[in-house]
Order: sequence, then structure tokens, then C-alpha cells
Amino acid sequence: MTRPSGTLPDRWFAEVDPRADIEAIRDALHARVAAGMENEPVVRGLAERDRVAIAELLIGPRASRGPDWTHLALSVVDVLERALSPGPLYRRLADLAEDQAVTVLSKAVDRHPDATWLVSLSSRVEGAEMGWTHLMSVSERASFLDTCRAYADAGARRGLLRVAVHTRKIEPLAALAQQADERALVLATAHLFRAEHPPPVAAWLAAVWGPDPTPILVGALALLHARAPERVPLLLEQARRWPGVAMTARGLARGRRPGTPG
Repeated sequence: MTRPSGTLPDRWFAEVDPRADIEAIRDALHARVAAGMENEPVVRGLAERDRVAIAELLIGPRASRGPDWTHLALSVVDVLERALSPGPLYRRLADLAEDQAVTVLSKAVDRHPDATWLVSLSSRVEGAEMGWTHLMSVSERASFLDTCRAYADAGARRGLLRVAVHTRKIEPLAALAQQADERALVLATAHLFRAEHPPPVAAWLAAVWGPDPTPILVGALALLHARAPERVPLLLEQARRWPGVAMTARGLARGRRPGTPG
């Protein structure tokens, strides 16, 4: 078939062979994408005849990159999922999407919220912030704690901290506690006490860390004393069951570091 020139109408795609004319189809789609035309209907029509050919066009070795192509691929991602397993599919789409990779991650989360492969995809897309997009999306699901634990196992400290602060939920703290990540719990506790109406953080820590969360509370107290001293009374109010916290506060008020003898 002669390579097309200019933008071609929808009916042209109904007359071509998706496999034999794949290069002509590629050129025609390039022209239409560049012109800002709607391409989902023609791609779906082609996929009804040969979804493998469409997968070759949109995610194969010669697949195009850029936001318009990412949008097109995601608009027919249900078709692509019938040609390739979801995990490898979304990894490939994220690589092709480049700076639009978070859009791909969000679509993957929407369609497969409890998939274990999302952890590695999130790491690939979000780096040190891994877990943020996925966990914020599933924070109301019954599987939220298990998902937090999966990210904690993968080392997603920063993402879990952000989620803990934004959701004001216990599950991210529980996941960090399971990893014995004391420093992360200290940071999360300090951030939560800087909220306008802090949740019952001390009680949460007693539930997930152990009956005496004094080391966590003392660490958070020191951070608040240095950065937000007006929030210290909120922490002390919640920490009344653990006298070591109040003792540390008095020492800080007199200019001593935590753990320094009186």
C-alpha cells in the first residue's frame, strides 16, 4: 500500500489490513495525532480485527512517545491488556510516557488497585516518593494496611510519611512500625502534631510500636521544640501516660538535650 499523506478519514482505517498495512497505519496515525484529531474510535476498530497489531503500534519497539500518544494508548488500555499482561504493559507505557509516567501509574492503580506489581511500577515512576499515588488512591479500601506494608517492605519511607500526614490514618504508621523504622515514626509523629487538629497519635503509637512509645514521642518532642514549639503542649497532652516525655520537655525548657541527666 502507498504510504498516506496528510490526514486520512476514519473510513480509510476500515479498509486497511491491520497487520499487512501496519506501517501505513503508523504514518496515518502520526499525521492525525499531530493534527489533534480523535483517534480512539479508529484504533478500537482496528483492534477488533487485530489487537496484536494495535499493541505493536502503541507499545512495540517502534511505538511513539509523548503526551498525545500516551493519551491514545491509555484510552484503549483495555484492548492492550488483552494483548499483554498488565504488569509488563504498564511498565512499558510508563517508559514511553516519560514525564507523563504518573498518568500511567494512576491509570494502573484505577484498574488494578490491589495488584502487587504496582509497588515496582511506583518505584520506577516515583522514585523516592514511591507509594504516594497508589496509597492515596486506596486509602479507603480494606486492603490499605496490606498495601502500606508492601511499600514499607520495599523501603518507601518518604511516601509512607507523606501518606500518613495527608490521610491522618494509622495504617502507614503501623507499616513503618513493622519495619522497626523508629526515625520514620519520629518524623511522622512530629508532622502529625503540626496539623491543626492532630489525630490520637500517641495512642496509635502504643498500638503499633508497643505499650511504651516514649522514644518515639521524645524524638518528636525534640523536633517540635526546635521547629514548632507552640505544638509541644498538644503532644504532652496525649503523652500523659508516659512521664518520661514530660520530663524531657522540662529538660528542653531548661536548655538540656533529650537524654541529658538533670
